[in-house]
Amino acid sequence: MAVATERSARADLRAVLRYYSNVPPPSEGQRLVGLVLENYAEVMRGIQAVLAKRPEHPRIPGVRRVRLGRFPYFILYTVHGDDAAVVAVVHVRSDYPERVARRLGR
Repeated sequence: MAVATERSARADLRAVLRYYSNVPPPSEGQRLVGLVLENYAEVMRGIQAVLAKRPEHPRIPGVRRVRLGRFPYFILYTVHGDDAAVVAVVHVRSDYPERVARRLGR
């Protein structure tokens, strides 16, 4: 399974990285940025391996979600045949279902 990250999801991830890069002191911020990137890479490997079997999001048809490690974010993705696309990276407590559905034209 090939997994692509859509432009809007890359922008979401950059916002998360900016947030953590500003955590003081700078060395802690950089450590957290590294952990976010490690967790993201791990999730991407998981999507490729087995996560296409995860259930759909209850409020966004066709979209699946997985937690970004210990961080309070979901990675939302769609599956089309043998390929997957990350469509958003959202904070778990944000009001994201409607925003993501609009982003997908649903």
